[in-house]
Amino acid sequence: MSYYRYEPPRPGILTLIMIISFLWSGLSVLRFVLWAIFALIIGVGSWFFGPVVGAVGSMAGLLGIGLMLAFSILSLLLFAAAWHTAKGDPAGRSLHQTWAWINIIMDGFALILTGGLSPMAWWGLLYAVGVLYVMSQPEVRAYFDRHLIRPGPAKPGGIADDAF
Repeated sequence: MSYYRYEPPRPGILTLIMIISFLWSGLSVLRFVLWAIFALIIGVGSWFFGPVVGAVGSMAGLLGIGLMLAFSILSLLLFAAAWHTAKGDPAGRSLHQTWAWINIIMDGFALILTGGLSPMAWWGLLYAVGVLYVMSQPEVRAYFDRHLIRPGPAKPGGIADDAF
């Protein structure tokens, strides 16, 4: 009896998804910092045009900062997904799928707010759909499901051999 199990190789597309996920999470944090600076400038600078414009500008700036903060927290989830995928942990698949669904909602909201003019939201939406497609492929599912405990073969009925 052999104690070695067949380990399916990591599908090549997973390596690409993992690398892009690492890069995307880092770029999301950088995007948060740049948008926070921009929103701060808009929020403070709008007060030069009067109190009403200042209040509207400050609210828009706070909304932008809040949205970017949510995307930064989401980037931590993406980093964790890439990390677990790199280790071959089955949690990598579920974390990627969770990230993708949340990102579709967040990018959809960002596209509504910008009138569809945010290229990063479009790229994020495309990548999230791509991640969902890749994670549902049979070879990817087989790779992540290799550690699941499956029931062994059925034992024959009757008296056990060691009972005598």
